[in-house]
Amino acid sequence: AAGLGLAFGTVAAGISLIVTGLTMLVTGFHDAAENGWNLENLLTSIAGILLTGLGISVLTGSWIPLLIAGIASLLLAWTTATGHGEELIEGLKTAFQGFLDFFTNLFSGDIDGAVAALGEIFGGLKTAVGAVIDGVRDTFLSFLDWLDEKTGGRLSEIIDFFKGLFTTLFEDIKKNFGNIMDAVEEIFGGIVNFIAGVFTQDWDRAWEGVKSIFSGIWNGM
Repeated sequence: AAGLGLAFGTVAAGISLIVTGLTMLVTGFHDAAENGWNLENLLTSIAGILLTGLGISVLTGSWIPLLIAGIASLLLAWTTATGHGEELIEGLKTAFQGFLDFFTNLFSGDIDGAVAALGEIFGGLKTAVGAVIDGVRDTFLSFLDWLDEKTGGRLSEIIDFFKGLFTTLFEDIKKNFGNIMDAVEEIFGGIVNFIAGVFTQDWDRAWEGVKSIFSGIWNGM
């Protein structure tokens, strides 16, 4: 990347970093899916995320993508450390398979199959993000358990209050994210049905698509 940057400028360096990062990320996730999470594939995945973020930062001239990549790396480490790594992988596999099914069905003219694949995509994303949320929640609860042990139970009532508070908070976050994903799925399904209905002059399908779009927007609100 440095050599390409010196020879051809920041665009070449940025693209090189992104390609390298995505390759490492896919390699790490694939190994985790095959063999479970370990230190090697976790560090490979984290390095891939950071390199991708760095590459986007080089291209855009902004440090925000690298910051986001750093946060994503911490969340990945948290998720695997708290035992939700397999759930994360399964969610991502389902989402990626949904993307493949969506485009395969779309280009083969199977609109119903494409709409059904949207359920795989957003269902997988809900599972993956839910694993991250559960990982962060378990980290907080683990810290509170440690604090309760270190204080000899003298702060048990206060700690139990905060444990209940954090549990409810993260469950609400997880539930609301799932509701948003359901609404977005309904909107995208409506868009697909609307476009398919217009091009095939199936106006019933187009009208159902319009209703789904506005229903999804309303549900999301």
